[in-house]
Amino acid sequence: MSDALVDTVRRAAEPASSIEQLGAALVTSLQDFAQFDRLNIGLIDHADYTFRDAFVFGQNVSGRQPVNVRTLDGTVVEAAIQAGGIYVFSHQDLKAWLDQFPRFGPVYESGMRTMLAVMIGPQPLPGAALVLASSKVAAYSTDVLASLHKLAPVLDGKLTELRP
Repeated sequence: MSDALVDTVRRAAEPASSIEQLGAALVTSLQDFAQFDRLNIGLIDHADYTFRDAFVFGQNVSGRQPVNVRTLDGTVVEAAIQAGGIYVFSHQDLKAWLDQFPRFGPVYESGMRTMLAVMIGPQPLPGAALVLASSKVAAYSTDVLASLHKLAPVLDGKLTELRP
């Protein structure tokens, strides 16, 4: 499935002339493949250690809108960078969320129970991240994780072209 998904996303992303159009193409391409209630493309600034929401689709999370900038510290994006490219966190319990990610109360309160971050760009300093959030616990199988990880080079090339 991963090769077919990569081809589908590549074709859908090719005509995009903005990050907004790329995000919309991802939503369309991924909605039948992976369950998500929120999809986010974020740009990473390693010098400032921040993450800027460049595209947001789906379930609202308080304080997480396009152009919002926040520290990478204590985020699933930071965890994915440290893990070498992909990280998933899933739990029903608010205490578990806050023990792992102290500022994630609004994410939990919005109904999310699984967060997945895939780094886009070369490690150890990727320039962006694709973040999926789901209201379902354990929403992503190892096959989904592997397939989404294979998308990173396709998305990196397109974001390099589109990034301001």
